[in-house]
Amino acid sequence: MSSIFWVLSCDVPPTGRESQFRTGQLRHSLAITAASVGPLNPLPFNGDIKVSFNRYLLPSTVNRQSFFLLDSLNKPLPASKAPRVIYDPVGRTVTLSRPSDDWLAEGLSYKLRLPRPEGDTEQSGVRAIDGTPLGADQLTDVAFQVGPPVVSPPDVPVSFCRDVLPVFASKCSRSACHGSGRDSAAGLVLETSTGVALTALNRIAQGSNTGPRATSPPAPGRVFGVDMPIIDRGDPGNSWLVYKMELVRPPVVPSPSPGYVCDLSLGQSAKRSAYTSLASEILLTEGPEERSILGDMILGREMPFPMAVPSGYVDEPLTFEERETVRLWIRDLAPGDSVPECGRCSPR
Repeated sequence: MSSIFWVLSCDVPPTGRESQFRTGQLRHSLAITAASVGPLNPLPFNGDIKVSFNRYLLPSTVNRQSFFLLDSLNKPLPASKAPRVIYDPVGRTVTLSRPSDDWLAEGLSYKLRLPRPEGDTEQSGVRAIDGTPLGADQLTDVAFQVGPPVVSPPDVPVSFCRDVLPVFASKCSRSACHGSGRDSAAGLVLETSTGVALTALNRIAQGSNTGPRATSPPAPGRVFGVDMPIIDRGDPGNSWLVYKMELVRPPVVPSPSPGYVCDLSLGQSAKRSAYTSLASEILLTEGPEERSILGDMILGREMPFPMAVPSGYVDEPLTFEERETVRLWIRDLAPGDSVPECGRCSPR
């Protein structure tokens, strides 16, 4: 398949970006826009902590060293209580997911701490994609209590055949884009299960590749967008595909979907509830500056390619919900997971 992967590309390999992580090139400050906990917002005993930001985050800085918890005596929690840190680049939100059912004790007080890095070489502390740390005016300690558990509806997992491939097939698979023909852009095929498996998983994006090979992507580094895989199993924050979708703002009033379905998803009747994010309203009303910064690092045109005169659903950018659906599918992909065969996808 390597012969088709390098056929056609609108992207340009990154050059001269090794100096990106420098104070002199910082643009606008990184700020917390919302948090699900606080002095007046207790954490449900069975809940997770969420913090949203005004900017896209540098994936390599979203880790346990940048988000950690203290008990009422200001002592760090033991390693067994360390939460799973999950980054959502679509909602620009970090979730601290509880590692066990007895994570934090109901009725006790805790503190969420976000250390602010003092220099470019410091490893702890979250940063934006251009290296910007949290602004000096940002509160880095958030105190909260743990309240009683809440009853939530069961979470229906994302299905690739029911939820994801119909989006790819309807909005990304024109003949000159990522369909299954010989001229698929950048050799990336999103129209079929086989195409996604062979051309997106474990493949470094052409626009980010700095080495001789397209496979075996390295771990996220301190320079954003370099040697980034198209889809990084389990890590949407390090997936080129997610940022290509993010380059264009979602439609404020999307056209109704014709209801694309795949042949082998007809028996999957369970429906997911709409995804909610702390930052969704901000994403719909913000100006273009942050996506312009993103465009400096994610090379090539946005996806789907914008049509001069959209004719309806298939010509529009992915909605916020569609982006979150793709992001959740990538998040839940384990290292050895394969892409299921879905059959042909078409309007209902």
